[in-house]
Amino acid sequence: MTGEYQQTSARWRILGNIESGPLTVSQIARSTGYTRQSIQRLADALVEEGLATYEPAGDQRTKNVCITAQGKELLERLADNENEWVARITQTLTVQELTDLTRALEKVRAVLAEDYAYRQQRQQQ
Repeated sequence: MTGEYQQTSARWRILGNIESGPLTVSQIARSTGYTRQSIQRLADALVEEGLATYEPAGDQRTKNVCITAQGKELLERLADNENEWVARITQTLTVQELTDLTRALEKVRAVLAEDYAYRQQRQQQ
């Protein structure tokens, strides 16, 4: 879905994270589970493409990553594209099948969240 816009899912996630307000690279890394170094490289690329900017944070040593108008526009197009894709792939499912699928995906999400929390805890030890 993101390929036709020449974006990876990781870059899409960063834009989604900063859509509601500026965050530091470290904050984005904690939120996404990527390394700080990976987020830094991705953020640098987004800034270079005009999709994000850096602004000073409260601490002089850190910078906030902020989404630009161009970044917001791209995020909207990606979301529209995703919504169209979901509509296409689910149009043959009944209401019951969609309900069952939603429940199953919620279970998978919960397991993934638990696994992520477990891995984060192990890293801190």
